[in-house]
Amino acid sequence: MSVVITEPEINSYFLCSKSALPELLKQAEHEKANILSDLKAYVKGNIDIVIRQEFYPMGYAVAGDLLVNGEVARSYDCIDLLFLDLNNLMFSILLKQ
Repeated sequence: MSVVITEPEINSYFLCSKSALPELLKQAEHEKANILSDLKAYVKGNIDIVIRQEFYPMGYAVAGDLLVNGEVARSYDCIDLLFLDLNNLMFSILLKQ
C-alpha cells in the first residue's frame, strides 16, 4: 500500500504547503502588528504574540502563543483562533463602554 501526499488545495493558517508557508508567516506578522496596535487602545500591560510554524503529517500550520507579561497565557494551534479571540475581547470591551 502506498500513500500519496498531495498539496493542500487552499492554503490557510490551519493547513498549508511548505511552499506557501513563508507568505502566510508574513501575513500573520502583518495581522499581528495590526491587532496589537488596536489592542493597546483597550488593554494596558505587556501583551505580545509569538508566531511559529507547526508541522503535521498533512502539512504545515501557522500557530501562535499569546504572551502576557512575558509568560505564555495561551497557545493556539491555528493563529486564526488567537486573532479571533483578541478581536472578540476588544469587541466585548467596546460593548461594555
